[in-house]
Amino acid sequence: RHWARGFDPVRKRLGLPPLSSMYELVEGNVTLLADLPEYFPIQADSAADFRYIGPIMFRAALPRPIWLPRLDRSRPTLYFTMGSTGDAQFFTEAVKVFGGTRYQVLITTAGLPVEQFRRYDNLFIEELADGDSLMSVSNVAITHGGNGTLYQALAQGVPVLGISTLFDQEVNLQRIEALGAGLRMARRDYCAERLRGAIEHILRTPSFGQAARRLKGRIAEYDAPRAAA
Repeated sequence: RHWARGFDPVRKRLGLPPLSSMYELVEGNVTLLADLPEYFPIQADSAADFRYIGPIMFRAALPRPIWLPRLDRSRPTLYFTMGSTGDAQFFTEAVKVFGGTRYQVLITTAGLPVEQFRRYDNLFIEELADGDSLMSVSNVAITHGGNGTLYQALAQGVPVLGISTLFDQEVNLQRIEALGAGLRMARRDYCAERLRGAIEHILRTPSFGQAARRLKGRIAEYDAPRAAA
């Protein structure tokens, strides 16, 4: 309701009533939901106007990293991606605890400064890369909680540790946690040791991976572009 107020002066000039919520602004005769029903459920009394089509996966035309075949699949692999809304602190804390260890750490920086981390031979860093290929070799994805990144992880059956920077990401991560496919960490609590503890908890608790793989199976049941058309 708060955000809807900004539209009311324009609506008044057009002879339209004020909004009671943002939903009224975007409501259509039919609304297509690019989600899984269990990921974002809706109220039963709204169901007639809504259609779940399944997630539409974002796939950029980006190359697979040349180092991908060199990864050792017997070692635990962590994929850190914070999109464009993260900051370099996320990577700094990650390198502090995992640099030079048995872990393989994959990082896509999206332009954030990380050149100083390249001294570790267990870190594999790209500015941008094909996310599906990185998820496919990872045991845990550590992310800001954007919808596209989360569905990319779940489509590969990878559990998630999320550190949100925006409100919608917090909502996404609440759902991931409720479905048992990962954990969320408050930004104020983010530090090297807590990061290590959360990741190791996910790795040693089979239920996180099992839940992520169940959701992978559900995503595979949908062909969202065809369903939407």
